Amino acid sequence: MIRLLQFKSETELFDETAALCIAALRKRLVNGPASLVVSGGSTPKPLFERLSNTKLNWSDVTILPSDERWLPAEHEASNERLIRENLLQNKAQGAQFLDLKTAHDSAFEAEGLISEELKNLSAPHAVTVVGMGPDAHFASLFPGTAQLKAGLDITNNKSCIAVDATGCPVAGDYTERMSLTLKEILRSDEIILLFKGQDKLAIVDRVLQEGLHTEDLPISYLLQQDQTPVTVCCY
Repeated sequence: MIRLLQFKSETELFDETAALCIAALRKRLVNGPASLVVSGGSTPKPLFERLSNTKLNWSDVTILPSDERWLPAEHEASNERLIRENLLQNKAQGAQFLDLKTAHDSAFEAEGLISEELKNLSAPHAVTVVGMGPDAHFASLFPGTAQLKAGLDITNNKSCIAVDATGCPVAGDYTERMSLTLKEILRSDEIILLFKGQDKLAIVDRVLQEGLHTEDLPISYLLQQDQTPVTVCCY
C-alpha cells in the first residue's frame, strides 16, 4: 500500500501533491463535508499556496494540523499561524479550522477536550499530509519520548496525545506538543508523506527494503501498516 513518487523538481513535487490532495477532497465532498490534515514546518508552504488558489467548496472543508506546539496562535512557531497565513487564504479562506491548541496551561490537560472535537469529524479525513524529520519522526511522534509508544499504538482510544519532546535533538525550543496519534492519522482515505532530501529518502528506502518496524524509526509504523494507503511524495 506504499506508492513512491520521486519528482525531478520542487515545482513538480508541489504541483502533483496539490493535485492529489484536491482529488481526494473532491471525492470526499461528493458525500458531504471533508477534512484535510496538514503538517507544519516550512516544507508545505508551496503546497498551501497551490491549494489556497484552487477552486473548491472550501466552506465544507475543515483543516487541521497533524500536530501543534503549545504556543499562542500568534507565535511565529505556531502551526495554526502558518496554516492561517498560507492556506486559509484566497479561494480557501472560507474553510473551517480545527486547532489542536487550547487555553489550558499544559497540553496534557487538553487531551480529552481535543479528542472530543476530533470525534465530531465523523467521516475519515479525505487526505492527511505528514512530513518527516531527520530522526524519522512524523507529526510530533518523536523517538525517545515517553509518549511515543502510546502515540503509535493503534489499539488505544486516543485521537491525540500530549508530548514532551524535551531532549529530542530536532524538536527545537518548543518541546511541549499536541499530536495526532497514528490511529487518528490512519483514519484517512489516504495519506501523503511529503519531504525533500536524499537523506530522508534513504530512511524510507531502508524501512521498506529491510521491513523495519521499530520505535527508533517512528515512520516505520506508518509505512509498515496495511490499513491506509500511503503515497510518498519526495524530491
